[in-house]
Amino acid sequence: MRKIVYYGLFFFSALNVTSQSSSEAIYNDGHGGFVYFPFGKISFADVLVDQVNGSAMPEQNGGPNTIVLDEPNYDIEKSTGFFTLGCGGSITVRFTDNALMDIDGPDLYIFELGTFIEATMLEISKDGNTWVNVGEINGGRAEVDIKDFVKPGEVFYYVRLTDLKQACKGYWSGADIDAIGAIGSVMQVNLSSSFLFDNASYTLKKEALTEIDNLAGKLNATSIKSIEIYGHTDSIGSDEYNSTLSKNRANSVKDYLAKKLNDKTISIITQGFGETQPVAKNTTEEGRQQNRRVSMIIQPKAIQKIDKTKYEEFTNVLYLLYDANNKKWKNGYPLAINKNHFGGMYTDHVDDVLDYEGTPYFFKGSKARLYNSTSNAAEAEEQNISDIFSGVGFNRIDASCYMPEEDMVCFIKNDSCYLFKPSSGQSKAYMLQSIFPGIQTTRPDAMMYYGSGSYLFFFNGMIQEYNYPGRIPVSPPIPLIEATGKYTWLVGTNLWLTGPDAIWLDDGGMVHFFKNPQK
Repeated sequence: MRKIVYYGLFFFSALNVTSQSSSEAIYNDGHGGFVYFPFGKISFADVLVDQVNGSAMPEQNGGPNTIVLDEPNYDIEKSTGFFTLGCGGSITVRFTDNALMDIDGPDLYIFELGTFIEATMLEISKDGNTWVNVGEINGGRAEVDIKDFVKPGEVFYYVRLTDLKQACKGYWSGADIDAIGAIGSVMQVNLSSSFLFDNASYTLKKEALTEIDNLAGKLNATSIKSIEIYGHTDSIGSDEYNSTLSKNRANSVKDYLAKKLNDKTISIITQGFGETQPVAKNTTEEGRQQNRRVSMIIQPKAIQKIDKTKYEEFTNVLYLLYDANNKKWKNGYPLAINKNHFGGMYTDHVDDVLDYEGTPYFFKGSKARLYNSTSNAAEAEEQNISDIFSGVGFNRIDASCYMPEEDMVCFIKNDSCYLFKPSSGQSKAYMLQSIFPGIQTTRPDAMMYYGSGSYLFFFNGMIQEYNYPGRIPVSPPIPLIEATGKYTWLVGTNLWLTGPDAIWLDDGGMVHFFKNPQK
């Protein structure tokens, strides 16, 4: 196993500890979804420990290897803000102001980007030397629950990702990593022993008391379950002496801190590790200084669940805009339907959207709601679909599209296309295959008119173009993540790995791709 290179440990004072309620945050996952982190910014890896280049290393990585640290910063339009491991490459990171532990639900999230889905091997470690193999994870939404690999209460500081050479192709070969975050996170505080104590002493110095007072003030504003205080020394002196000194120093911090905490039910335990857990080499004075420290692991009473009324992106329909005239995406990440965007429209689910006679209709179940683009508001009353489009009376539409060649609307339900003729106000059902012979789906998720008699069908993460005048598919179905050539624009943002649920092309040439929330 490759030896981990030691890097300097940054010592974080109590001022880095923030209350849970003020630090929680959500982040775009780079694929059209969102990830909730109870501790927000401090949840992410802080130090690059080691990085091994893979074979077929790409010329352009999207940024330096340190780009994987801190919060995700992927720039969709510029394709920057991530680091590509290369085929078989690996990267090792360390948490300094927090640590990873098992909670209820996902514990770790790997922000892996790119057109191709690259698998990686995930390992976690307490000390950077002994590793726990969590196994293979896939790209995209890489949520990891470590409960089957760890003991209750165990805390880990290191994460290593290794590309498994399963998708060594494309412009960026190997896994593309934007960020690594601990959802199951505890706060970590490290204080230098030279700041706390005089040499060979375990009596707290005056300036140390002030610092611990500040820490207590932060903790009193947070719902704390337990605090673990660990003493550490350098390698100078006997093992027995260092073990005793480190234990006494941990107890000194505990005794003073306990007096300052308002909640007397907080569990505080101490342990002296002596010289057994160095964070730097003991061969230099600088390294020994880093190893002489008191560290704390602070666990909250509960990881609060997401407030879905506050973060509507988890529950509302999302949409992404593409400017077909200028061939560019308008909003880098999806927007949520709310009072500012499509005010009054369905927010929990949309079956499809149809532009009919200059008015967009949003369908949900057997109902439809008209949208006024000028006032940015939906019509107050729902209507029955069958009252608007006679004969189209089923309870849910799979997809719909206006067909200018026939001046008809095709409403797709299961394997049938209900053709509605505005001129007669009537509809008639046909088998989908009889209208689009050779199309390789009986139930598309969405469809859109592509111009010049062509239509795009989206189904099962695939896309297929169909030439209606010639009654023949232009190409076989293509996975969205592998679309190239004239279809590349559809996946240029890597946001729709499973395809859109509805599409609306407005009169201004803006294509709206809608995605229903994941329940």
